[in-house]
Amino acid sequence: MNAALAIFLRELRIGARRPAVWAFGLAFFLLFLMLSALVLGPDPSRLRAAAPAIVWLAAVFSILLSVQTLFSEPIEDGEQDWLMTQPVSLSAIIAARLIARWLLTAAPLAILAPAAAIAFAHDSGGLIALSLLLGSPAALGYAAAGAAAGAGAKGAGGILGPLIAGPLIAPVIIFGVGMAQSGAIFGPEARALLAASLFAAAICPAACALALRAQAD
Repeated sequence: MNAALAIFLRELRIGARRPAVWAFGLAFFLLFLMLSALVLGPDPSRLRAAAPAIVWLAAVFSILLSVQTLFSEPIEDGEQDWLMTQPVSLSAIIAARLIARWLLTAAPLAILAPAAAIAFAHDSGGLIALSLLLGSPAALGYAAAGAAAGAGAKGAGGILGPLIAGPLIAPVIIFGVGMAQSGAIFGPEARALLAASLFAAAICPAACALALRAQAD
């Protein structure tokens, strides 16, 4: 576990030294919101009705972008081979990297959600933020699994990852938007988001490790 903890802390240090690790996704999130507001127009009722879906779509696209190089860069520079020789399982190392990446990329989106809701004239910004906190681990895990599957595909890897992750993330978006619209803090949608995130936490690191080992063989 010491190796996994070291990887986790290393990922956080890299994020602190390289703002592009998290700033690109955050900038995309804000740009998506701004363009969506311009498309919807000044009608407060339209903005209010669309707010949960727009925030969730912006967050998911940002997460997809943030994980595209999570595995491809270590493969290209040889770091992936070194990770496979560590005394801790590759699944544990990937889990540590995913937790760090969630703290750097997904958690800030949830923090910004209330402000985004206010900009869209929506009065349940806290509920949107809570839905993102509950569901973004699942979205990140599924996106990472897709990125791992496409990491070794030259040229098409950037497209293959989202294509694999998309069908898995779609129910998470549906439940996240449903939770924000329902007004229930821990209704059926919230429980579904929590279950999806727990399932992703249990399955996705192993799925990523399996995909990476298959490409290395």
